[in-house]
Amino acid sequence: TNSVIRKLKRLAIYGFAATGLGAGMYKGIEQNVESYNKQYPEDDQHGDVERKLRDDLQFIVGDNIKDVAYGDIRARERHDSVRAEPEFHGQEELGLTEEDLRGLFQDGKFLPKNYINGEVKNFSVNAVGTKFYTHSGALMGMELGNAAPASDEIRITFPQGFHTNKQEIRNYLDSVFAVGTHEVAHLNDWETDADLSLAERYQLLQRVLERLQSADFVHGVGAELTEGKDAQGYIDHVKDPDPQIEKYRKAREYWAEIVKYTILFPDWMQDEHPKDFALVLEFFHKNDPTFDPFKAEHARVAYLTEKYGKGSQNLIEDGVVERDVEMRENAKEDFLASLSPSQRAELEDETRLTQ
Repeated sequence: TNSVIRKLKRLAIYGFAATGLGAGMYKGIEQNVESYNKQYPEDDQHGDVERKLRDDLQFIVGDNIKDVAYGDIRARERHDSVRAEPEFHGQEELGLTEEDLRGLFQDGKFLPKNYINGEVKNFSVNAVGTKFYTHSGALMGMELGNAAPASDEIRITFPQGFHTNKQEIRNYLDSVFAVGTHEVAHLNDWETDADLSLAERYQLLQRVLERLQSADFVHGVGAELTEGKDAQGYIDHVKDPDPQIEKYRKAREYWAEIVKYTILFPDWMQDEHPKDFALVLEFFHKNDPTFDPFKAEHARVAYLTEKYGKGSQNLIEDGVVERDVEMRENAKEDFLASLSPSQRAELEDETRLTQ
């Protein structure tokens, strides 16, 4: 437990804040199960197993089930048999090199084989984050990361200006890897993974939904270590007025979180959440049968330490957390100052409704 807490402190630049609440659900795409059947008649409308899974899941997540079928079509049409490596963008503006990022996100190195190549086409880092707004235009928050399935791009956002020595770069890369692992998982789920059959897509969604309904689901390593097993974590704050949309969004975020924790803290996951750990490992092994998250974690820490030195034990001392919070608060205050009294009242009403 102490080693996990130390790692959490090293990642404290941005902690485990919300990363990409809208990871891309293909809304607005006129694609449904019936057109899938028409386009791929050789599947015999997916077969009995797929049909039953689809019908059971549709009862839980409603029309969101269409996104699974669309994801399968997209995987067939865009499957990259070459498994090309991703391109990296934006790192120079942050005082980093392409080698700094590529060294972390090599296919099959610290993440399973076929989790990067052929799945992630672009990996961008920048200092200007995307903002999220409510339907009435109120600012909800700023993201740290976003996975865009339509373009196979991952975007990571951190303020620039504090990468002046090796230790700061090490601290930054620890945080980039934490956020990036969550986003990589979004490009390897039931909608996006290029290597799953349609039945496997439905099965993964079904099993993640089952874990979310269990009493021992993962609230989050930070929340659980500081407040106990029933603490409210990131997943608990994923909300939507439509219960079927909320369940689907929670499932996508939950998968990304348990993948991240299995990569970052495999000991903790195996000890505290063995069912989730086993689920992630099973789907890792579909891509890479020999992948060992324990060895990968040790290798990553050794690689970063050898190349950049040890990470900071408490980044709060460096003022990093304070700077990030100040940036976000200033952006929020500027936005609120621009609202009329009636818009402020509407925002307060919406905030109460979504809490």
